[in-house]
Amino acid sequence: MARNQGYLVSYIAKLSEYCDVLLLKGAYHIGIDEIVRNINSGKINYINLASPLIKAQIKDSPDDFIKKLDERRINVLNNIQCLPEIIQYLNSLYSKLKSKGQTGRLKVIIGTCAEIPELDELRDILAEKMFISNLYPSSANEALNYNSNILDKLYTANMHHDFYARTKLTDIMKLATFTNFTEENVDYFDDLLNLILNQNIGALYHLNSPSKAVKIMMALSNYIGRPAPHERVCADTDLDDITYPSYFQALLDSFIGFELRPCRIFEKADESEDGNLIEEDEEQDYEERKFYFIDCNFLAYLKGHVIDKHIAGDFMTFHQLLNNFVVSELKKISSSQAGIQLWYLSRSDCQMDVIITREKTNAIGFRIRDNEQILEKDVEHFRVFKELMGRKFARGYLIYLGQEILKLDEGIYALPVNYLWSDYEKRLSNDVAEWNKTGDGIQDR
Repeated sequence: MARNQGYLVSYIAKLSEYCDVLLLKGAYHIGIDEIVRNINSGKINYINLASPLIKAQIKDSPDDFIKKLDERRINVLNNIQCLPEIIQYLNSLYSKLKSKGQTGRLKVIIGTCAEIPELDELRDILAEKMFISNLYPSSANEALNYNSNILDKLYTANMHHDFYARTKLTDIMKLATFTNFTEENVDYFDDLLNLILNQNIGALYHLNSPSKAVKIMMALSNYIGRPAPHERVCADTDLDDITYPSYFQALLDSFIGFELRPCRIFEKADESEDGNLIEEDEEQDYEERKFYFIDCNFLAYLKGHVIDKHIAGDFMTFHQLLNNFVVSELKKISSSQAGIQLWYLSRSDCQMDVIITREKTNAIGFRIRDNEQILEKDVEHFRVFKELMGRKFARGYLIYLGQEILKLDEGIYALPVNYLWSDYEKRLSNDVAEWNKTGDGIQDR
């Protein structure tokens, strides 16, 4: 199931106006072809490079194919991972156009579900004329609110002491997914999983056994919310330290999962230009990164569960699912905005499950609780974070299972988890008494 198209279509249409080449990267099931075809059918020259017939025609004369691209329309070259050899001809074409000062004459959207190193040269040639966007399955906010993104609200909205209705969190999780997973369609989910692994991992990375990728994912599912011990996962899956990184990177490149890197803050962030947010030594933090699945149903499936009202009875599983859900929601809603990065912070006096930064500044910190309690230690962690960030502090949010928006301190708030998808203009305070009376909503967590 493709991500909410109302938001994506308008977003991609606007991007294509300002750049010569738009590179769209997403998992094979995300539906890039369906999305780009809806931009404006009259302006699109759609070419699916996965078609055996088209591949055969282009391989006979790739140079002629590139020269015949339509300058009057946007040329969509989808599934370019199936024919990566044409990238060198694209590079040559744009090099010639650039030397003649004719950039802007040819518009191309490239769709792929793989990392293709050859595209780096094209990015060097076009510089600011090429834009890269990662596409993820829909967030709950985008599924429920047409053409909406909650990130600006988190940065700029004035917080009011309001109540939000209890909602079936398990149902909302299913909206933020790529399939409606129930016990009845386990076989379908198996088939979908096989499709993703074969299209995104087996075929694209020439790995010998997608089943090994499943073993890695099952092992990683036990470490949601904490750094993944790759050496232990490597040993648990009986893979050597050369093979394992290839499979793990395939999971990241296939948009099945993503990592949060640790945010290093040794001094007040406003005392230096970057605030020590960026750790330059990637090898140093490799064992400290946290791995998350982009889809909660995927995680539940790997752990042998179905997301339903009974999941709250398994405390550890529910804790991991909620943590993964909130982090993946923040990842999805931030993916379509330039300059946004996600981190986490782990200090004895300051634990942040997620930190969102805009252009390395304007930091928002999040802590996630799997119950309705608000503890003083939560507030203290936010106060330390606020002091560390200095002028770069934007907000601090405790995401919890209560109903109230509460101001805990200046710039620090407790937010009901369903604030992440509720329409701010439809606050529900007038109906709280009725909801409490009827007991509707997520009593099962």
